[in-house]
Amino acid sequence: MLQLVRTSVIAIAVILIIIAIIVGLMFYRSTYEEKVTQTTGDIDAIVRSLVGNIPKNIEVSSNAFTQGSTIPIMYTCDGEDLTPPLRWSSVEGAKYYAVIVVDPDAPKGIFIHWIIYNIPNSITSLKANIRKEQVVHGLGFQSLNDFGKVGYGGPCHNNIYMFVYVFI
Repeated sequence: MLQLVRTSVIAIAVILIIIAIIVGLMFYRSTYEEKVTQTTGDIDAIVRSLVGNIPKNIEVSSNAFTQGSTIPIMYTCDGEDLTPPLRWSSVEGAKYYAVIVVDPDAPKGIFIHWIIYNIPNSITSLKANIRKEQVVHGLGFQSLNDFGKVGYGGPCHNNIYMFVYVFI
């Protein structure tokens, strides 16, 4: 029972942090129209102000595409809309990981494509095609995206920015 309460408290705390990040990102985007080249640093600053320091030594990659390249159609809304495979370096002291996939320059402002959180610290990669369910057993929880659906919703164009934030 105590373990269930502890897990629920942690999940609620992470959800509140993610909501604060999203609200902060939307507020920031509506207040300042910045160039895409500056957006990465700006989003990092917002998240840092909400949840603390983001480890800069974390490296995120995918074997499906590289930074700056277009995302293959199978990971977009025009294709199969599959979650892309991701991997990141482990961060010492992390208890959980959260992946937030954001498009900071979408036509109507910042667009959240995917939030998956409470990923155990023993997991540092996600396979392609994760089920679009709120609870992904052994992996974590997924929130609503800006399409209004649970799980990943691929971009309808080929450039989004990916951020992996660590909650300690």
